Amino acid sequence: MKNINDKINNLEDRTFQIAMRNPVYGNRLSKNTGVIEDLNQAIQSTGAIEVNYREVKDSLSTKDFRISMKITQKGATESTYFLPSINDTNPGGTGKEAIELKMIISSILSKSI
Repeated sequence: MKNINDKINNLEDRTFQIAMRNPVYGNRLSKNTGVIEDLNQAIQSTGAIEVNYREVKDSLSTKDFRISMKITQKGATESTYFLPSINDTNPGGTGKEAIELKMIISSILSKSI
């Protein structure tokens, strides 16, 4: 049976993996202007998920935890806008992972209230 620390570390690993996968994935994409702009936004937003989730782990109070999780949720939501548009032009990306992370983060946030 997994304990809560395993789940936290698993989510941290997932946020790290999605943040690291996008630049590598971007090297395989076609180099038209629309794809490059969407890729830049996707890289920034997935990086924000990972960085903000690390801040959640260091939160000092319940209020600080909720605020940091809301910021993380916004990054995940932004990722769900840009990653599917990249995947439409170049299938096989990380759009599904971003949607899953958004749902997980939303669930954590709703249970913390």
